[in-house]
Amino acid sequence: MMFKIFGSIIVAGLALSLALVYLPINMSRLFLSEDKIALSEDPDVVEREILRIIPIDSAIDGAKQMMEKNGFGCKFIKNGEFARVRTDRNAPGGSRQQVYRNVDYLYCDASQGFLVQRRWQLAIIHVGKQVKSVAVSTGLVGL
Repeated sequence: MMFKIFGSIIVAGLALSLALVYLPINMSRLFLSEDKIALSEDPDVVEREILRIIPIDSAIDGAKQMMEKNGFGCKFIKNGEFARVRTDRNAPGGSRQQVYRNVDYLYCDASQGFLVQRRWQLAIIHVGKQVKSVAVSTGLVGL
């Protein structure tokens, strides 16, 4: 009887191990709550993450609360300017920019690290009180 129970536990553990290895699961998602942003070195991934928890046409005040809950410092900018920067080895200087001018946006900033930090800067562009787009830039700062 004991052997049968022990054998069942081993088989169940083996099946779970194989499922976790072979299923296309993003393991970080298993440990993140639905409203937690998984930060990445890839700004396009971060943009998708933000839009996952703050969809287009969401209330901008709720977006601010959500970003602050995720450790970002945020402030509203009226009629401002923001650059969405991407690495591009073929562009002059190794990067390209998309500049947003004369827009109202929620500017949010967060960093991780010690001597050298990864910094995320983003603009959640809104019209009236509704989110219309997200632009994220990231890079390393420090020594």
